[in-house]
Amino acid sequence: MNTIDLYDAPSKYRNAIRAALKAAGITLPSPGKRVEACGRCGGSGRFGPLVVHNGICFDCGGSGKAQRETPSLRLEGEACDLALATVAAAEAADREAQRVAEEAAAAAEAAQVKAAYAAAIALPGVADAVQVSDRLGRFHADVLRTVLAKGYASDKQLAIIAEGVAGLAKAATAPIGERVTIKGTIVGEYTKRSDYGDTRKVIVATADGWKVALTAGAPDLTKGAVVEVVATLEEGYGGTLNGMRPKGWKVQPAPAPAPVPLTEAQAVEAEERAEDAAIDYAREQGAGVD
Repeated sequence: MNTIDLYDAPSKYRNAIRAALKAAGITLPSPGKRVEACGRCGGSGRFGPLVVHNGICFDCGGSGKAQRETPSLRLEGEACDLALATVAAAEAADREAQRVAEEAAAAAEAAQVKAAYAAAIALPGVADAVQVSDRLGRFHADVLRTVLAKGYASDKQLAIIAEGVAGLAKAATAPIGERVTIKGTIVGEYTKRSDYGDTRKVIVATADGWKVALTAGAPDLTKGAVVEVVATLEEGYGGTLNGMRPKGWKVQPAPAPAPVPLTEAQAVEAEERAEDAAIDYAREQGAGVD
């Protein structure tokens, strides 16, 4: 004979079980009490090493039973079968409700994404950028993805996207495969890592609007330096071309940064320090004469 304790069923289904039993004309007796197994030792009465309290569980004192009683109401036969069927039906209804809610949430999210995409595409230059998104550099592509996801953009974001598209257009005019003289300013540098070691690269922006990545062939190739070098142009990534086998570096070092003028407060402080230094020097000279 099947049997189940009403208080073993999930609490949210107990009222449904009572209602189902009442509708079937089954009268429930008053709940009794039961002592459950100790939650710490699982009913064995033993817990932990023997050197600690001789291995006896602290919670139940070795009895294996919990210190408190809980309600108990055993259902048998028809009442048990009806209770199990009620729980199964309630769980199925919960799963269906969860599925419907998840589908509704997914549909709402999809509609939101679609609306954001439509709004973003209408922004200046975004549609053109989408057409070449697979060739944009990582930074420009990240900005484009952010705009498409949100559906709006700041002026700075639109300028970045336009810069990426313009870079691709400029790179398309380069004589790929030809060995040319590259003249321009170093605007960036990075380290390319491989199994053969690290290679320092510099990015040169030319007057033609190209950006060319070249292997640094001189120690004074720093950002801001004006350079001239012969290299073979190859297609690159994100609008930056690759300059292969660069030869004959000519470098004009980057100009020293212009001095920053002092503020009025800084000028006053410098003058006071100079006066204090002059006074200290005069005192030292006078002390030396004495």
